Amino acid sequence: MGDLLIQALQLTVIGMGMTFLAIAALVAGMYGLTTLFPADWNSPQKSAEKGAEVSEADMVAALMGEEDDEARYVAAVAAVSVAVAQGAKRDVPKIEIVPPDSWTAYIRGQYTAQRNQYNALRD
Repeated sequence: MGDLLIQALQLTVIGMGMTFLAIAALVAGMYGLTTLFPADWNSPQKSAEKGAEVSEADMVAALMGEEDDEARYVAAVAAVSVAVAQGAKRDVPKIEIVPPDSWTAYIRGQYTAQRNQYNALRD
């Protein structure tokens, strides 16, 4: 094999190795951060402390028909938030369509005439 091909293969192996090592370092960093700073997303104390925020477990309990007052409250909060989100108006700006002026139409006509002349000569 040629010397240039060997150098290209070595460069490829080194570059891909560095790329995969960087990806592995990112994954290891993410695992390290999740072990150092664990997130307790499903704890009922945190959802009760935050007030209006409702955990998924509470919503499932409310939907399953438990006769708990807290579950009914959670279901009511969820229903109201969905209703508010669906009823929110969105201001859609009206797009004003402006017809092209006469100069633009004239220039477009010139360009299309030149293109048609070129196509006729080419054929």
